[in-house]
Amino acid sequence: MTAAVADFRPVSASAGKTKKRDGIPEIVLEKTPDVLLALGERKRPGQTIVGFAAETDDLVANARQKLEKKHVDPVVANDVSAPGVGFGHTTNAVTILGADGSFSEVPLADTGLIAGAVLDSVMRFRTGRETQ
Repeated sequence: MTAAVADFRPVSASAGKTKKRDGIPEIVLEKTPDVLLALGERKRPGQTIVGFAAETDDLVANARQKLEKKHVDPVVANDVSAPGVGFGHTTNAVTILGADGSFSEVPLADTGLIAGAVLDSVMRFRTGRETQ
């Protein structure tokens, strides 16, 4: 699921420019709808939903929790605090956890290679066998 939806959003937006002379504004946040959870709860038989988890700590534990709570198969997790990984890079390193108990780590690589590893994991899940 690559919706890239933020977990929180401002409760209200300013109608105009906020002036410095008025001081630092207080920004109150609210939770956004959980798109991935909603899709996982409505998953049809035979449908595969891939979730993504950008984490900064407890990578595997947080990814496993997302895998189970959101009903995805698999979840692709990356430690966005690691060098060369995550946002703003042409490289990434991921850990792929499957609903079938599978687990694989893909070391730092070009994002095209990472995408291939994700697709391979989906094929393994859907067919129940290893891919080339």
